[in-house]
Amino acid sequence: LGESCLVSLDDLDRIICDCASIWQIQPSELPWLLKAEFGMSGRERIAGTGTSLEHFQRNWIQRRLKVGECVYFEPRVESLIELSTQWIIHRRSPGDRSQQTSQFLGATELVTDAVGQFLGSIPLPGSSTGNWYGCEAETLSGTQAFYDRMVADARQVADELQRLGYHGPVGIDAMVYRGPNGQPAIRSIQDINARF
Repeated sequence: LGESCLVSLDDLDRIICDCASIWQIQPSELPWLLKAEFGMSGRERIAGTGTSLEHFQRNWIQRRLKVGECVYFEPRVESLIELSTQWIIHRRSPGDRSQQTSQFLGATELVTDAVGQFLGSIPLPGSSTGNWYGCEAETLSGTQAFYDRMVADARQVADELQRLGYHGPVGIDAMVYRGPNGQPAIRSIQDINARF
């Protein structure tokens, strides 16, 4: 997807030009998002196009960089569907060397508004067994490969959370979007909701 961390305002022009090259458009036409380091659910972000910044955008970036935060850049893409895997991460006591992994419960389709804010979830029947059906993603080419990658990548994140000591429920969101070549592509780890 092309997410990059800005550590100075000078980075932005370079990153926009590099990204525009990948998407095969002029830098002045590249739509983008800048996100605060710990922003979530469509909050703490600004949108723009090209390399010219408005005063409020420049201030928003400088305010965060001044206190040592990273500002994340990514191209604004056409979302085809947003999905989430749901997990239970079991508590492990210190010194526990068991191979108990995180428990995959299933997947949901995420319902969002026009700016990407979360509105709700629709369970995908059969998703816990790998039989992904019941949502509009069925019409996308590469559906099973997207599903398999989403679950495999989310399992790595869930297992790492367990290793770090987190336990309880967690949702790990993904997005299928239209890629630079016009074909669907997946961002398998978009958001981690570990909120016990």
